[in-house]
Amino acid sequence: SANSTLDLSAAQVSGVSLEGVAKADLLIASGVEGPLAFTGRVADVDADIRAELVSRDGSVGINDIAARVLDMDVVGDASLQPGGALTGELDGDVTSLQAMGRVLGMSLDGSGAFKVTSIPDDTGNRLTAQATLRRISADGVQVQGVCLTGPVSPTGRILAEADVRRASFGP
Repeated sequence: SANSTLDLSAAQVSGVSLEGVAKADLLIASGVEGPLAFTGRVADVDADIRAELVSRDGSVGINDIAARVLDMDVVGDASLQPGGALTGELDGDVTSLQAMGRVLGMSLDGSGAFKVTSIPDDTGNRLTAQATLRRISADGVQVQGVCLTGPVSPTGRILAEADVRRASFGP
């Protein structure tokens, strides 16, 4: 069994500030398994992330993900198999997009929900994203509501469909 704690008093990852305590209580036997946790602040917003790690025979699973980060609540599971097959599902509720806007370096507001699913197939991993956002405001653009859905191709290209309700541009 390995129990470790990492105290981040002030860290930057790709320009995003992190501070808090990361903990792992892992059992190392025929694989590695146990709880992972982070409590602190991400981009100056309270964060709490918890999950279960299971790694055996070349596959890695992150199960029972429960996170509150950047004003989003996210739950789900994900697993990576040898050869790169990625299976997973994440569901999220967004209280406010303001913290995400600060990370992106822009004025952003609104709320909503999202779902991201990954299923391996013959051409790689099929990643599908769905989002429903409300009362969006971004640098002079206001949108009452938008629904986005679409697959993300293995090359990273997003083939999205959008249903936009009542948009206005300017101050």
